[in-house]
Amino acid sequence: MFYRAFESEPVVVSGGRRLELDWQPYRNGILQAKTPNGVQFDQLFVDRERQVLARYPSYGPDVLPYHRFSADAFSPERAERWSNPAGGFIHAMHRNHWGGYHYRITGKKPNHEVTYEGGSRTNNPANWKCH
Repeated sequence: MFYRAFESEPVVVSGGRRLELDWQPYRNGILQAKTPNGVQFDQLFVDRERQVLARYPSYGPDVLPYHRFSADAFSPERAERWSNPAGGFIHAMHRNHWGGYHYRITGKKPNHEVTYEGGSRTNNPANWKCH
């Protein structure tokens, strides 16, 4: 099977879905919109351009890994200011940048310690021993 663009149009193969949203100004040039219940996503494209989702630290296109990082990203002091962090992600990179772990934030304890689940690996199959 071959997939080809019609004339000079770009080819797009996507598992995404189109959302018709009511975008409203938030602050400092940021727009926000409510999504329908049950819609979950980790990427957003507007007019075929990938958008940067809200994150800490702020996106830095020339900074690797992960386009900026911070040791205090989910510290109790930072989490104390969050009303409900559930649904956020933690991306943890190995010291030598050869792989990492991904966790989903489930909430926080009364002492503001972030709770999370997962630990799925990248570049390191589950049967490899890590020391």
